[in-house]
Amino acid sequence: MVNLVTFEDRPDVASAICASLLERFPTLTTFVNMINRRRAQIATGDFERIYHGTGTITETLGKYKFRISAKSFFQTNTKQAEKLFELVKRLADLKQTDIVYDLYAGTGTLGIFISDAVSKVIGIEAVPSAVADAEENAKLNGITHCSYLLGDLKEKLTRDSQWIDELGRPDVVILDPPRSGMHPKIVAPIVHLRPSRIVYVSCNPATQARDIRALADAGYRLEYLQPIDLFPQTFHVENVAKLGAKP
Repeated sequence: MVNLVTFEDRPDVASAICASLLERFPTLTTFVNMINRRRAQIATGDFERIYHGTGTITETLGKYKFRISAKSFFQTNTKQAEKLFELVKRLADLKQTDIVYDLYAGTGTLGIFISDAVSKVIGIEAVPSAVADAEENAKLNGITHCSYLLGDLKEKLTRDSQWIDELGRPDVVILDPPRSGMHPKIVAPIVHLRPSRIVYVSCNPATQARDIRALADAGYRLEYLQPIDLFPQTFHVENVAKLGAKP
């Protein structure tokens, strides 16, 4: 997949770039032009145009397949991402009776990856295309006990939280927020759910440390911390932390 992010919608220019890339790289499966008219260094935008292919690609992690669209987040280093997910699965100490909340669920990768070890996975994600991909990925893998809710996490855990009693409270919470970390107002709702284990995946150790401090102040203890190098020859790492409820 090539995702070209531009400020202007110029079909003539995008078509020419697509044709040139296909001539040089005939194995290119899809070409997407994302139009972003805001001042932001992000690879998403207001809308997208597909000039070649379906606008999605399919990736494999372990025994699972995942459909990925241009707007959806997915780890770029697939081999290391598999190691990362295996670590999350091990640290979560999962049981077949567990209900897992997959917060910041993205395209459903983490929840689907651990789904064979638990009773139910409930994912929450704010990006509509990512939720659509997560639901499609569950179907693609024949999984029926993963469900995904669209909405802002702060709202889904506070004012719009009737689904919690309907679907069940979590034994385990998995957090995988963006670089900015968790919103301060979701720490209390997560603690109120009283999961026995929290596994926090972060690409920013600074905001992760801040959030772990808040969780520790609210009744959890840090039990394990492990970095994973997903970005060789850079200073970036993914950091996985396990927290347990204090007695």
